[in-house]
Amino acid sequence: MKLDTQLDTLSLFSHELKTPLSVLQLGLNLLEKNFEKNKDMILLMKAELKFLNNLIHNILDLRLIENKEKLLNYKWYNFNLILKEVCSSFNASAQQKNICLDIQETQSIEVFVDEIWIACVLRNLLSNAIRFSFDKKTIQIKIKMKKDKLFCSITNKTSLKIDCEKVFDVFYTKSLKQQTKGTGLGLNLVKSILQVHGGEIGVKAIKEKVTFFFSLTKARLAKKIA
Repeated sequence: MKLDTQLDTLSLFSHELKTPLSVLQLGLNLLEKNFEKNKDMILLMKAELKFLNNLIHNILDLRLIENKEKLLNYKWYNFNLILKEVCSSFNASAQQKNICLDIQETQSIEVFVDEIWIACVLRNLLSNAIRFSFDKKTIQIKIKMKKDKLFCSITNKTSLKIDCEKVFDVFYTKSLKQQTKGTGLGLNLVKSILQVHGGEIGVKAIKEKVTFFFSLTKARLAKKIA
């Protein structure tokens, strides 16, 4: 499946830079206020810089993703570890809103994916969940495996009203008017990446509860949970 040809590479590039750059800015602000208390942020900032470096190398070749065998680096990765690493990069922003990231896992699962792009999927979904969640709430992240598929869901409570049929469209956020600001590229990118991996994504909204859920088709049990 080809990456959505509507995506503009430069717009996508700028969108994907926002989250790690925000984390780096937050880290610098905390270090400036109290270095000794916040020096652990240095490790997080180093991790974000590593992510940015990988992202830049990947995003500049994004148009080649249609020839996925040449661009994507498929290997078996522990999904639990990818998820926990991504969640750790959002700890500071979650703490600012007194939000708890609750990972619910019963199995350690490996998936045959490109790690950078799957991390990008999780970053987009978690970034949105934290950004639009009510303060002092819990964001639930569930993972499980059924047959040879991995299923992951991210649930938060929000006042944001979304159209479940259109939320993955390019520039969808423009229709939200004053509810939010953004390019509307993130969720379209998420859908495209999962399609390239043979996966699917959907969303359901019941009152203030919104759940994004996705699947990956090549999964297996790992020997042990990390």
